[in-house]
Amino acid sequence: SRFNPRKLCATGYIGYLVDMDLAGKSYIVTGGAIVAISSAAAVIANPYGAEYSAPKAGINGLVRTAAIEYANQGIRINAILPGATDTPLVVEAMARNPRNTGMPIPMKRMASPGEVASSEVWLLSDSASYVTGCCMCVDGGMTVA
Repeated sequence: SRFNPRKLCATGYIGYLVDMDLAGKSYIVTGGAIVAISSAAAVIANPYGAEYSAPKAGINGLVRTAAIEYANQGIRINAILPGATDTPLVVEAMARNPRNTGMPIPMKRMASPGEVASSEVWLLSDSASYVTGCCMCVDGGMTVA
């Protein structure tokens, strides 16, 4: 399909701007961590996917900027960029469009939802206390293939 700017704005990027601002203000006293969910589609070309990819790339830029703005308040802001994940929505989309099944994933499989969630849990944990502004690909190597 052709690029549709109205659809781009409706995909949630504006919501991220508002949510990130409100979350940052609510953490001012206590510090904390925020993890945004972006997509590997933000960093790889996806024909006819501008409505999805462009807002995700915007989220990545927002995360990097907000990480700098809130670091002195003890707030860490990061993002995870999942690739193909074994969920009903993804399986259904692949069934509708068999071209999607040939994605170059070096690990030769989709991520489980638990693998993606584990990355988010780590970024929220004290083990990641010095990590901020990171856009972590959780994609089995898809973005570097």
